[in-house]
Amino acid sequence: MILVAGPYRSGTGDDPAKLRANVDAMNDAAVRLFRAGHLPVTGEALALPLIERAGSATVGDTVFDEIFHPISERLLERCDAVLRIGGPSAGADQMVAQARAEGKAIYAALDEIPAA
Repeated sequence: MILVAGPYRSGTGDDPAKLRANVDAMNDAAVRLFRAGHLPVTGEALALPLIERAGSATVGDTVFDEIFHPISERLLERCDAVLRIGGPSAGADQMVAQARAEGKAIYAALDEIPAA
């Protein structure tokens, strides 16, 4: 199981189209991982529906902050590796640091990851 970690809010100004583009980039990487035989996951896939159901009114509000990063941290505890994609992102860098501390594999490109 490989966590795909990349920018979500970084550099977007919270513009919905840019946020969606960042999610799309992570999902595109996840499809490639899946086709290589891995189980890809993203924190966004789990967090965003919960954030909505929990009553978040806007990106970055208290409900958003309660769930967004913590769910990725919990998810990463169960992953074998992290694939870090995209540009600057404090959150994605936090996932890499956590993975390193937990002794997990860290990849910076899809072609570094062996087929399952």
